[in-house]
Amino acid sequence: MAAQFVLDSSPAETVDSQRALLYRAAAKVGLGDRTRGLDLAAEIDRAKLPSGDQPLYDAVALAEARIFHAPERKIAAAPPGAANEVDAAMERAEGSLKQSDAVMDSVRQTMERKSR
Repeated sequence: MAAQFVLDSSPAETVDSQRALLYRAAAKVGLGDRTRGLDLAAEIDRAKLPSGDQPLYDAVALAEARIFHAPERKIAAAPPGAANEVDAAMERAEGSLKQSDAVMDSVRQTMERKSR
């Protein structure tokens, strides 16, 4: 709800609107209904996001891709090194999630200090 409020009250194509789209996407990524999900490539410009939000974008985009985009074709056997590529992608995603958690914790602490 907060992301939608910011989105509704921010001019289009601003950093605030891009961040609001990102947080809305993060909230909806696992809903399981593609019509309720968010197509990140169409709505969010990663380059306009602050560097601290870019790992969250990467994690949401990876999760969305894994949930909603089926492989184009099946192969009998994985190509050599494919497991390493998957492992590397998962490590990057996990690192992005850890960075995102740190950013969210920082935001939460800031909000708590301001509300006192």
